[in-house]
Amino acid sequence: MDSRMKQLTAVVLFIVIATCSLVVSIASAEVKFAILPRLSTLDIYAMFKPLEEYLTREVGEKVSIVTTKDFATYKEMVTAGQVDLGFAKSAYLY
Repeated sequence: MDSRMKQLTAVVLFIVIATCSLVVSIASAEVKFAILPRLSTLDIYAMFKPLEEYLTREVGEKVSIVTTKDFATYKEMVTAGQVDLGFAKSAYLY
């Protein structure tokens, strides 16, 4: 398994564990999962839709992908607690 695949596997595993932990402590019926807008909205949904569906099935709560128009809006939403999870892939993984 190459290092990029190992990194992706580690990130997905972290997201699954974090989501499961959050769902236990959150009383809402929806987990909002914000993705840093490094790609177009369509590309983000295409990439993360399978993860959204998997997490929804596994945690028993609706997990929704949230996209923003730019980094500043993403940062504001995460900082203000308007989303439950935030994912921002580091440039160092390339």
